[in-house]
Amino acid sequence: MSLPSHGASQPPSPVLRILHLEDNPADGELIQSMLETGGIASTIHRVETPADFEAALDQGCFDLIISDHTLPCFDGLSALGLARQKHPELPFIFVSGTIGEELAVDSLKQGATDYVLKDRLSRLVTSVQRAIREAQERAERRQAELKVREQAALLDQATDAIFARDLEQRITYWNKGAERIYGWTEQQALGKRAAELLYREDSSQQADRGAVAARPADGKHRFAGRRNRA
Repeated sequence: MSLPSHGASQPPSPVLRILHLEDNPADGELIQSMLETGGIASTIHRVETPADFEAALDQGCFDLIISDHTLPCFDGLSALGLARQKHPELPFIFVSGTIGEELAVDSLKQGATDYVLKDRLSRLVTSVQRAIREAQERAERRQAELKVREQAALLDQATDAIFARDLEQRITYWNKGAERIYGWTEQQALGKRAAELLYREDSSQQADRGAVAARPADGKHRFAGRRNRA
């Protein structure tokens, strides 16, 4: 399972595309061999310099970044910062023989997904699987949030008042139509009980009402839809 690194809607690649910042070709081959042994097919693009690393980020489409922590002309934390700037959604794993506990903790605080010591490469497969799974879950959450925002934008174009309530009768959604018709802004309405805003004269009749309301020209409330039980 993999993620496209440029935000495009693409199907998961069966082969994991890895950008590897490493100055030792043998270490790159060893990492690919460890992944294959663990059942992870991969293509690895290895780079050594800051310029090559940045160019790869700009031009390539990767699912994962693996980086040594200490290189002759570059350091892992700088690489991590550059990766977070260009592709914050990409998981980033340090694989190094020189990273100490303090640096390891610091790298995690700065956004690294994990770190694996070169003398404990048996952890690599599990680390990669977890990193890709978590990245995929984040991408799915972003897609769901985007869909909710798009739906909310459509509802805001409606001329009717549309609002949703939870089981405690508190307002959880309040569209622009509701703002225009009832006079309460979204900020004022959210979290309030419906009776406080809509049924001040006869709040006893609202318990079994639906969650979507519109007021026609005659000024009477009419309801449609279902109560939000989320």
